[in-house]
Amino acid sequence: MNYTPWSICLLAILLFLTNMSRESTKPKVFVIGLNKTGTTSLGNALRILGYRKLGWGDFVSRKLFHDWYSGNLQPLIQYSTVYEAFEDLPWPFVYEEMAVLYPDAKFILSLRANEEVWWRSIARHTEKRVWIGHKLTYGSYSATNDKAAYIDLYLSHRQRVHDFFKDQPGRLLELNIDETGKWDKLCEFLTCDAVPKSAFPKSNTKNSFANADPTGFLKAWDNLLSSLESLIVSHWYYNGHPQFIPGRAIGQRSHSQNSPSLPSSDVQ
Repeated sequence: MNYTPWSICLLAILLFLTNMSRESTKPKVFVIGLNKTGTTSLGNALRILGYRKLGWGDFVSRKLFHDWYSGNLQPLIQYSTVYEAFEDLPWPFVYEEMAVLYPDAKFILSLRANEEVWWRSIARHTEKRVWIGHKLTYGSYSATNDKAAYIDLYLSHRQRVHDFFKDQPGRLLELNIDETGKWDKLCEFLTCDAVPKSAFPKSNTKNSFANADPTGFLKAWDNLLSSLESLIVSHWYYNGHPQFIPGRAIGQRSHSQNSPSLPSSDVQ
């Protein structure tokens, strides 16, 4: 059967709407490590374990990030009713709200071997991807040019997560993505029926980017999206002047202090 581009687009929209109409009943799992801590690998591991996961998507994730940063959590809450596992930005910054919304949810703080290893990875990433989200999260577009700010947030985020979950035993797993035995630790935490025999996923490595984009088309596409994003969100969300808010990404949030709530149709 031959498919026209329009029929493929229509099929994709129908599949998306169908998925959005399905509410999840499985306990949620939130990967709350910062980007470049193996979040995509963990998300793919959760998918292997049968979780319906929401990871980075060029359009959805950018929108959800700016919803969060501007103080509007309702879109994130709506998406949280549909999927079972969540990774990448902005999910690491809403663990407090999600822990309240979902008392049986579990949280995985993904880490690298140490902050220097993480910084080298995020530095390569920010050199390839100039994204307004990095500026709003860390205070700088470039980890290379502002190493202290990036490492400070990495360490502060880890400490805040520990402080929040210290009196909630069994809800938090700290997982070093550079260590071995990740399947065993993950499956023990999630009480899996069986440990997968396949190798633990290793996604979004520096080599995988080069192999996936030999012509540079994906990089050009990402740069175009980022430019359009900066132009659109500066007016739509921030009245023409997106500002870095110190502390926003590490817990000193300025949005409503009211407890978050699920949409009325999702309340049991």
